[in-house]
Amino acid sequence: MPATETIDLDALVDLIQSDQLYEDLNREAKKAGGRDGNGELPQSFFESYSAMANTNGGVILLGVEEKPKNHFSVYGLKQVRKIREDLSNTLNNRQKVSKNLLQDSDVSEVQVADKIILVIRVPRATREEKPIYLNNNPITGTYRRNYQGDYRCDESVVKRMLAEQVSDGQDKRIIPLTGIDDLHLESFHAYRNRFRITNLSHTWNNDSDIDFLTHLQGYRKDRETGEEGLTVAGLLMFGRW
Repeated sequence: MPATETIDLDALVDLIQSDQLYEDLNREAKKAGGRDGNGELPQSFFESYSAMANTNGGVILLGVEEKPKNHFSVYGLKQVRKIREDLSNTLNNRQKVSKNLLQDSDVSEVQVADKIILVIRVPRATREEKPIYLNNNPITGTYRRNYQGDYRCDESVVKRMLAEQVSDGQDKRIIPLTGIDDLHLESFHAYRNRFRITNLSHTWNNDSDIDFLTHLQGYRKDRETGEEGLTVAGLLMFGRW
């Protein structure tokens, strides 16, 4: 099943009940039992969300456990409403997840025998949206997916994704919750010194670091939303990540 197609829920249930379900590049199952066994959204969900969004999209099943290996059984979820609320709250928290790609139609409650599971379709992110990352740090919080599961991207892969945003005209896009503290200050101040030496009378020499970086289009404030921070270009030029 291509990840971008609508999920055939009846066919999925048939796979589970006939013991033909398996994990692959576009499908991941998680028990999501929580400490009390009543169901809890696991942190690993968001790693899979990032990985699938940055690869080909996919489907995450909550309430389905792998036991034994390569055999899946329905564990079920008792606190479905709470899990859905936690999912929405976390995906819409920019400090936790860089962008929420899900619509309401991407989350389905499915009954298998007498138990409920959640089936979550993760769309593939566009080049403009990548990387989808966690915990406000693209370098340490970006994941992709292969046939062995989710893996953390190395710095070169993340910077390539960011560079593709620039090539698509996204170099002025604000990276949420970033600022001067996210610069490699030694490199930035070395650049300012070189600029000062070659432009002795330039008015920018008296500006603050933020104002100077703004002139270079490395920092921006959106007047409509009030959001401000380093741009993609600024991060690529002087970011310490």
